[in-house]
Amino acid sequence: MRLPRCVFSLGCLALLAAVGCGDGKTTVGGTITFDDKPVEQGAITFFPTDGKSPTSGSVVENGKYFVKDATPGDMRVVITASKPSGKKKKLYDTPTSPTVDEMVEALPAKFSNNEKTELTFTVPSGAATKNFDLKSK
Repeated sequence: MRLPRCVFSLGCLALLAAVGCGDGKTTVGGTITFDDKPVEQGAITFFPTDGKSPTSGSVVENGKYFVKDATPGDMRVVITASKPSGKKKKLYDTPTSPTVDEMVEALPAKFSNNEKTELTFTVPSGAATKNFDLKSK
């Protein structure tokens, strides 16, 4: 039985979309914990050590992240997470502004500061899993 040409063409397009166009990008996903607890909300960023490749990153939710378009190569990794400071601040600079929780960085600078991070990862070609188990000490 012969497939109609349009069905064959659609199948080829779907295959190309699944494989990608050979743009050299990869996907990286995994978990992030701090002192054995999932990082509830934050961000992860991959900074190329060569300073020439694109930076990539994503949000962290419930201890999980997924970076869709990472460039393969050696990366410096920055992970940030916010927590309430216990103080309130005005949302706007007006007398009737509502107040919100002031947020501060929850992770030490050795993970959350671009100049001080100790985290590195070599992003391979294709899909990869990288879990980060961060410890305060």
